[in-house]
Amino acid sequence: MKNPEFTIHGTSVHYYMAEIRPRYYFVEYYSPYNYYELSRYKDLRRIKTSDNVLIHETMYDFDVVETDDDIYHTVTKTEEGRIDVISLIAYGNSRYWWIIAIANNIIDPLNDIVEGTVLRIPPIVSLYQQGSIFGK
Repeated sequence: MKNPEFTIHGTSVHYYMAEIRPRYYFVEYYSPYNYYELSRYKDLRRIKTSDNVLIHETMYDFDVVETDDDIYHTVTKTEEGRIDVISLIAYGNSRYWWIIAIANNIIDPLNDIVEGTVLRIPPIVSLYQQGSIFGK
């Protein structure tokens, strides 16, 4: 099967690029500007892993106070690694997955949530109680 010929304004792409390339041959390319000082992560400490990859350390240690209204959910095979699905079942909205993650000290939802894991699912109002994330 023959490869289709692509055109730009009726001209073959190959010939079009041959025309355009010399115009920009002498253009000096600059390195991208580093906007690190404007980043919202600039005040976080960076940790270098054994693979020489830099990751940002979490700045705050959040806590969700345990209450009598907490629900405990055992992860099924279909829910493995899907904290968003568990949030949808518990809260009716998948956007609240982070509450479950913080309450259970989950760092990596894809690998930390396996079949048989029992998760504590706090009510959303518990975030505003004394000692919790938004409580004072």
